[in-house]
Amino acid sequence: MHIGSFAPRSYPKGSEDHKAQAAVQPAAAWNLRHGWVMILAFLLQVYAVYGLGAQAPELARKVLVVGSYLMLGFAVWSNRPVRGILLLGLGLGLNFLAIASNGGLMPVAPDTMVLAGKAGQLDSLGIGQWVPSSKDVLLPLDRTALWPLTDVLVYRSAFGGSRIYSIGDVLVVLGLFLTCADLIRTKTGSAKGGQAPRTCH
Repeated sequence: MHIGSFAPRSYPKGSEDHKAQAAVQPAAAWNLRHGWVMILAFLLQVYAVYGLGAQAPELARKVLVVGSYLMLGFAVWSNRPVRGILLLGLGLGLNFLAIASNGGLMPVAPDTMVLAGKAGQLDSLGIGQWVPSSKDVLLPLDRTALWPLTDVLVYRSAFGGSRIYSIGDVLVVLGLFLTCADLIRTKTGSAKGGQAPRTCH
């Protein structure tokens, strides 16, 4: 065996090794960065909604909600080359504007709750109070800043359920769908190229 056989080989541009490398390199740029920040932000929101009871300080809930949005904004900006992530970020940004402009929680009007079939909850709520199991605060539209960005949309399902949401929520869902679709596509392309995709960091 010749010593020269251990020397690295150069492959022509059209070779299979070159094609595999070309397929992997673009995928490397599409990995989510700071994935742990997104997870932590999600957990903060869950705790603000379900972990803090009705007797918890109002400021604590607001700090958790606003802080989680700031963390998500940082993570979105760090991943801005990913297709769909900026649309997701736009939705988060609109929600953040509505929340920050109204004291730290997302306003929902009594009329919107009635339209969603949640009139029964209004009996135990006063204007300006936190709506349990949500990030919402009960406010009439005439006392709400940037009300078109708040929870003014209602979906009523054929099975009797309902959901109140904002235009920002719509953009978040669309952006999340596009982001996941692109990540799946690039991970599939990376696997076909012969290299396992990297995990979030």
